[in-house]
Amino acid sequence: MAEDFIHERDSTVARITFNMPAKGNALSLGRATALGKLIGECAADEDVRAILLRGAGAHFCRGRDRSDDPTEKFATLREWRAALTDPVLGLFTAVRDAPIPVVAAVTGLANGLGCALAGACDVTIAAEDAQFGIPAMDQNRPPTLAMSGAFDRVLPKHLQWMVYTCRKLDARAAKEIGLVSHVVPAGDFDAEVERTLAEMTKAGRGALIAVKKYVRESRLLDVRAAAELGGNIQGEFELALDD
Repeated sequence: MAEDFIHERDSTVARITFNMPAKGNALSLGRATALGKLIGECAADEDVRAILLRGAGAHFCRGRDRSDDPTEKFATLREWRAALTDPVLGLFTAVRDAPIPVVAAVTGLANGLGCALAGACDVTIAAEDAQFGIPAMDQNRPPTLAMSGAFDRVLPKHLQWMVYTCRKLDARAAKEIGLVSHVVPAGDFDAEVERTLAEMTKAGRGALIAVKKYVRESRLLDVRAAAELGGNIQGEFELALDD
């Protein structure tokens, strides 16, 4: 499983490349578990300020590889979830719980699980010719697991339209609905990814952590409580500078 991901670190950026180009970098349950663990390990490195996810070859991630799905029947929902959904939910949790920003660099297709993972990341940079889709309803399967990766990024009407129609979105349409942060011409893609990482990591790890913490914890608060939380996090950061 280790050869499925190339893990490198240069200066303050941990780089994880999905290295299954012949499979379109599709993620099996085992790979989803391994990727979540690797993201957690990178995030725990005190010298790392950002984590980059990208795919080798043409595509970011074409979705699920079901080659290691269990074939036995399950007696309870708990057993089914533990076997089939917890690895994917664990991957989404690893991205969200990483204290530092996780950046997705998307080329080619981000489909199903790949689309959800790209949306779950804190910053998503997409090549202009990239495409995003959640096509499970074509097989009469509700993709609520994949939707859970993007539900806090995309307004319900946009997400439901995307899921119900099974249409793929180009990068600019994906940006309009909140799946993507920034769209780049394909020829400038690598340079723009590096520029973005350099700009982000000029800030110290503590400042980056504070911003992600605020975004994560303020989402479900009312305006007054979100303002109070912002003041508290800012104050804690500034006081720590004086210690």
